[in-house]
Parts: sequence; structure tokens; C-alpha cells
Amino acid sequence: MAWWKRTGGAMETAVGAAILAALAAIAATIVARQVNYRSVFLTSLDFPSPASPGAAAPEVDLSAYAPEGFAPMSAAESFGPEDLYNKIDGRADLYLTAGVVALRCQRFAERANAESWMEVYVYDMHSADNAFTVYSKQKRPEAAELTALTYQTSSSLHFVHGRYYVEIVTGSGSETILRAEREYRQKFIASVPGGPGPATQDAGLFPAGGLQAGSIWRAGAEDFGVKGFEGTFLATFQVHGTTVIAFLARRPSPEAAAQAAAAYRESFRSFGATIELAPAEVPGGSVITMLGTTKLVFSCGPFVAGVHESPNRPAAQKVAAALYAALAEAHP
Repeated sequence: MAWWKRTGGAMETAVGAAILAALAAIAATIVARQVNYRSVFLTSLDFPSPASPGAAAPEVDLSAYAPEGFAPMSAAESFGPEDLYNKIDGRADLYLTAGVVALRCQRFAERANAESWMEVYVYDMHSADNAFTVYSKQKRPEAAELTALTYQTSSSLHFVHGRYYVEIVTGSGSETILRAEREYRQKFIASVPGGPGPATQDAGLFPAGGLQAGSIWRAGAEDFGVKGFEGTFLATFQVHGTTVIAFLARRPSPEAAAQAAAAYRESFRSFGATIELAPAEVPGGSVITMLGTTKLVFSCGPFVAGVHESPNRPAAQKVAAALYAALAEAHP
């Protein structure tokens, strides 16, 4: 990066001052982000402000669910949005933008072998939908799915229980540890009130044809790229070798869904996108072409939905038509 050279002229001095002012503004923005993660942009997600009464669930005693033969290796730790970076620096933004209220974590070791340990991270995400957001974004493609909301890797286990997203990680992939992770999960789920599950009924409305297994996830505050679409479900489809990313989101009413579809369409017009009417199979929809990619948006009942990204227009239209038909059948 080239730096401005000082020449002593009045113009150069003014330009330099302007640049410094701009840099100061950027720095202030960064500092503000570190201090207050709950910006106006994030308020559309399903989580309360820090001042909301009862925002966090009562602290969970993590040692109460230790597997047979395991004991606490360290004291339990607690973190909030303001100091989450102290524990998981580099990954905290994922949880903060999804509405984390608190993190409680503790390490356990096998009594007979201190080298055999695991650490439990319990994230209170305020709601089951927020917990599913983190779960779906963290999910590894190669992971073994144990249930609809539980998967296990060679050295970790991840699951959703109501408002809680739980990770159990270890430095060892021994069968003893893997069994211990599953035992911890069973005890936790059996004892901790979790509240109602996530709105997976909406995620289940994606058509089955071409849907890539395990690809459904829920967007956080900064994932979708269009303001107002936080909490949207996305899914990956394969159509004759083409990858198509589809989306759907519930709105309070058909009128609100139609307004959201119009907002989505118009958000790309200012970037020079070409906008056309969608085929008859997607009534009232719009095809958006920009930079060699195709997007498609429509509303159907209380849903705004469509294709968020596809390199191929026929593939995008095929997925959008199937999605429209699925939503129309669910909400005639």
C-alpha cells in the first residue's frame, strides 16, 4: 500500500487531514463494534437487549452431567457477549451475531487417565432458532449425524437442546472419549429444561428433489447480504451438476412477505442488475441477473423465498418452481 508523501503544500496538508479523519472514523467504528455487539442491525434477530429482564437462563451446573469415571479438571467459567473473545477469540463473532446471551464451559478428565479429557461449552443463545443458526453454520460436511440436531466428528460432539447450543471438544478421538461425549449429551438433555425446539418445520419445506443432505442452515445477522433477511433458512441443491442456493423465510403475513420480496429485488437494482418476470411456474416472481449469476425471488402466502445464487438460469428456475410448489401446498 502506497503512503502519501509529505510535500508541505496546503492541499497536501488538507488531504492528509481528511485521510486521518477517515481513519479515525474507521477506528471508532471498530472500537464501537468491540464494545457493543448489539447494534441496530442485529435487533431483528430473536434475542433481547442486555437490559431485558430474564435474558439469560439460570446457570447450568456442568459438573452434574459428567460421564461415569470423569471428574472436573478445572472450575467452571462464565462469559457474556462483552468478554466472549477472552475464551474463543477468532470465533466469537459467529455467536455474537447469532444472539448469544452467555457461555459456560468446563473441562473434565478421566479419573484413571488425566490425558483423557474433554471440554464442554454450553452457549445460551436465548432461543432455539438462534441455537440452530450456530449449529447449522458450524456443522462439518463430513460429520456423522446422530440425530436431526446432533452430530459427532472424530474429536467433538455438537448438539442443540432448546435455547442451548453445546459443543464438547477433546484432544483425543478415543472410543472412550466419544462414548463419554454421548453420555454427557444424554444426561444434559434429560436434566436441563431446553424449551421448544427450533422452527425446523419451516426448514422442512424445502423440496426433496436435488436437496443436498445436511445443507440446510439458518443465516445470522451478517450472512445473507440483504438487510432484513436475518434468520432466513438456506439450502443447497444440485441440478445436473449445478449448485443452486435456495432460501425461504416466514413473515407475519402475505403482505409482509410480498414487501420483503420487493425489497430483495430492489436491493440489487442499484447495482445494475437486470430484472425480469419469472416464468409462469413462479407466479409474481422476479428473475435477477447480475455478474453472470441468477437470483430469483417470490412470495407465497407468508413466505418470501427463491434462489439466492446460481450460475445457471434454467437450474435456478427449476429449483424456484419446485420451492414455490412446495410452499403453495403447505399454505394453499
